[in-house]
Amino acid sequence: MTNRCSLCCFPDPEGWKGTLMRPLVLHIDIDAFFASVEQLRNPRLANHPVAVGSGVIASCSYEARQHGLHAGMPLGKALRRCPSLIIIRGHEAVYRCYAARLFEICHRWSPLVEEHLDEAYCDLSGTERLYPEPEKSVTQLRQEVASATGLTVTAGLGRNRMFARLIGKFHKPD
Repeated sequence: MTNRCSLCCFPDPEGWKGTLMRPLVLHIDIDAFFASVEQLRNPRLANHPVAVGSGVIASCSYEARQHGLHAGMPLGKALRRCPSLIIIRGHEAVYRCYAARLFEICHRWSPLVEEHLDEAYCDLSGTERLYPEPEKSVTQLRQEVASATGLTVTAGLGRNRMFARLIGKFHKPD
């Protein structure tokens, strides 16, 4: 079993044990991931309420959220709230491809990246010399993701995963 840092929960690589390093965690989340990818792939869906799912909403666009729709909502209820909703079953392989692009960029910024389908945690602890102004670096990373994928991401910096995620949620969308 891998030892984990008690401050940030990332794996504790050999050589870091016993060092006092100020933890810094970056949380990156692709905004309305599945729905955003579908809108990107089909420009006619832009600015329309879009939901991805089968039975329940897995992801919905911000236009759909304006009608009170959210992930986990049954599609029947969603259609009653928003009759103009466009429902797409989804394309898992395509989403994984977009996520892989995000993770590739994250790995250029940090060797310690925890990957999830539409989000990532990057351990930036000890990178003060590389990124003396973390906020500016995050802006640059977000621009890299937008350029590489066409998608917007929300980012949060914190001293641990929980705070990084909460800070990112506070700044959603984009």
